[in-house]
Amino acid sequence: MSALERIGAVLRGGQIDPALASPRAIAPLAEDRRRSVGARDLEEYAALVESDRAEASRLRSLVAVPETWMFRYPESFELLRARLLATGGAPFRALCIACATGAEPLSVAATAVASGIAPEAIEVTGMDPNPDALRQGRDAALGRMAARGGVPPWADRLVRVAADGTPTVAPEVRACVRFVEGRAPEDLPRPADGRFDAVFCRNLAIYLAPEARRAIGARIVELVRPGGMLFLGHAERLPHFGIEDAFRPADAGHPGAFAAERVDAAAPAAPAPASAAAWLPPRHAPPAPPAARRAPAPPQP
Repeated sequence: MSALERIGAVLRGGQIDPALASPRAIAPLAEDRRRSVGARDLEEYAALVESDRAEASRLRSLVAVPETWMFRYPESFELLRARLLATGGAPFRALCIACATGAEPLSVAATAVASGIAPEAIEVTGMDPNPDALRQGRDAALGRMAARGGVPPWADRLVRVAADGTPTVAPEVRACVRFVEGRAPEDLPRPADGRFDAVFCRNLAIYLAPEARRAIGARIVELVRPGGMLFLGHAERLPHFGIEDAFRPADAGHPGAFAAERVDAAAPAAPAPASAAAWLPPRHAPPAPPAARRAPAPPQP
C-alpha cells in the first residue's frame, strides 16, 4: 500500500467520503502537511498520520474545509432568537458539531444572551477534532473577516467588529461556551448527559460517507429534546441523515434558516409547514385522498 493510500485509509476511518480521500484528491494536501511538519517523505508523513490523532485531525480539516464566520446564515439566528425570546429567559443548552474555530458557538451564545437569558443559564458546547481550531475558539481569536456578513443590531453590544472585519466577543458570551475535542459520531455527548435545546450540524454531511451521515443522524435524534431545534447547512437535507421522520421543517417565515424541529414521538404528527418542500423530497408529501381529488369545485358566489 502506498503512502497516500495509507493516509486515505486513515481519512476514511474518520468518516470522510472515499471520493475525497482518494490518493489523487489528497496528494497536494498531504504534501503541504508533510512540509509543515518536516517529514522527510510521504512514507514518514503517513506513519505520523497513522500514529498521531492530532495530525490526522489537522489533515482531515483540510479535506472537510473548516470555513466559518459569525452569524453565518443570519436567518438561523433570527429564528433562534425568536424561539428563545418566547421562553422568557429559560435555561438554554446547545451543541455545535464540527465547530471549526468557534465562530458558530460564539454566535449561538451571543444570540442567547441577547435574548435575555442569564449567561450562567447558557451552556453552548463547540466540538471539533482539530486541536488548533479549538485553541482559536477558546481564545476567541477569530481573525480578519470572521464577521464578513455583519452582526445583527441586537448583538452589536456583544460582538464588536473592527474595520478589518475582526470581531471582539464580549466576556459574558465567551463564558457561555466550552470547546471540546472530538469527532462525530463517536465522540458526541450521550443522552445521559442531558439533551440539547438546539444542535447545529452545518456543512458537515457534504464531506462524509453515507453511513457516517446516518450514524450522526441517529445520534442527533437522541440528543435533541422534543421541540428542540436542528440547524443544517444550505446543501443538506433531513434525508441525508435519515432523520426525516424525527424532525419537521421549522423555518416558515425564516427562509434560509435551514431549521427543523424535533418531533415528539408521543404526540400526534402535525402537518408540515409550507416550507417543507425545501427540506423533504416530493415522495414524502402525502397524496391527496381520493375523495378530495373527486370533489367538485364549490359554486362561485
